[in-house]
Amino acid sequence: MTSRARIAVTVLVIVTLVSLPVQGANPIGKAVPRTGTSLLNGTELKLETTIFPGDTLTTNDNGLALVELSQGDQIHLGPASSAAIHRLDQEVAVVLTRGMAAMRSGNASQISVNALGLWVRPTEKALYEVVVEENAVVVASSEGNIEVQGTNRSMIVPAGRTMKFEVSSNPNPGPVGAGSHDISQGAAVGIAVAISVGITIPLAVVIANMQADDEVDELCEFVTAVSPSSTTAQACAQR
Repeated sequence: MTSRARIAVTVLVIVTLVSLPVQGANPIGKAVPRTGTSLLNGTELKLETTIFPGDTLTTNDNGLALVELSQGDQIHLGPASSAAIHRLDQEVAVVLTRGMAAMRSGNASQISVNALGLWVRPTEKALYEVVVEENAVVVASSEGNIEVQGTNRSMIVPAGRTMKFEVSSNPNPGPVGAGSHDISQGAAVGIAVAISVGITIPLAVVIANMQADDEVDELCEFVTAVSPSSTTAQACAQR
């Protein structure tokens, strides 16, 4: 093979490699540490960092982290919490394994939550919160209707209300890998009991920018009221 031919083949290979799409390489948004200690994939999050599908964000007892998506959509991860962030078709899927998260959803992306095998999905533009307990999920809607899907039925949490859903089993539905195909769009458990907890007070943390300490105080006040047995409420009690 002549030198000119070898160069042509090399250029062709490079162009081909560049043009091939990389599965899961498109970033979802950026993670921002707010206060305390937050870990991104096990490494301390000290600066604003781009996140990709399958990344896991964890906060310590005093930690608070923010995930910023496009056009103002947000995920606020409260103290003593852990979540993996995925992209599932046209939605951003949060697999919340412990603690609590507050979401601003619907400006550009729908943000759904998988908690203990239940799917929590807004049906419209929404501000809502999800708290994980040992065998139950608490869902509060500050704005917009939220659908909670189990294997046996689906229920709506209307705007301004808080409901607690006890699950029929706890399958520990955390994702195995770092791709959008590691979680299913269908629920993995049934809803055993649904209880109305009360009226929801809108969380300012998903409406306006706040100082980090004020944000923690508000999240702690909310989660202690609706889910005193959660890891977040227990961490807040130590503050």
